[in-house]
Amino acid sequence: GYVINKNTKYPSMANQVLVMLRGKRGMQIFIDNNKAIASIKDEDIDLFKYSNIHYKEKIGAYNGSIQMPLVGLSKNSSISAIDYFYSEGFNDKLELYIGNKIDLEKTQNVIVNDSNAWLNENNK
Repeated sequence: GYVINKNTKYPSMANQVLVMLRGKRGMQIFIDNNKAIASIKDEDIDLFKYSNIHYKEKIGAYNGSIQMPLVGLSKNSSISAIDYFYSEGFNDKLELYIGNKIDLEKTQNVIVNDSNAWLNENNK
């Protein structure tokens, strides 16, 4: 997506550019001139013209796929919240439950404690 830098010299004008880019005309220009898949709400897909029907299908597939949350930590935005789930040992904790080595409540407690420790270490 697009964002406006907090230090932009003309925030109102920058916002107007975003409004234009995300509007119907701007999105149609994007569709007509880009190989990248446009991010269009399912209910709006049929509002646009596609020179390639597969492009339209790709938008639908993209909308149904899992998208990564890009929430950066409040004090260290270079680290995304999703990084915790990819951290070393996270899957091991789940496997303890899946393998019936610990119960659900214990698994939740382990993950909550571990995620809080991870957050304290990474959000400095």
